[in-house]
Amino acid sequence: MKNPVFLILFFISTNVFPSTPTDGIDIRHYRFRLELNDATDVIRGTATVTVHFNKDLKKFGLDLAGRAAGGKGMTVSDVTADGKKLAFSHQDNLVEITLEKSAVQGS
Repeated sequence: MKNPVFLILFFISTNVFPSTPTDGIDIRHYRFRLELNDATDVIRGTATVTVHFNKDLKKFGLDLAGRAAGGKGMTVSDVTADGKKLAFSHQDNLVEITLEKSAVQGS
């Protein structure tokens, strides 16, 4: 594949960063919608992820291979919750997401 994959993550749920970014959450459900283009080798996709919070969190992370040297890999273009854009970074194969307000344990 010559071009990056664009992935838009939508989160259904909305203080302290856990010891590792993926601690404190359970992924309950993934749903993917993909569009393939043979002419450009681009895959565009949307992932809807249902997250269960095992403790109160303001930030959490999801493992996702980032764009590597040579242009292969995935690029996150947007992260939203309840239709609102969230702050995020995608480095070292981890998407770190900052919620608008802290998620409460059990949500």
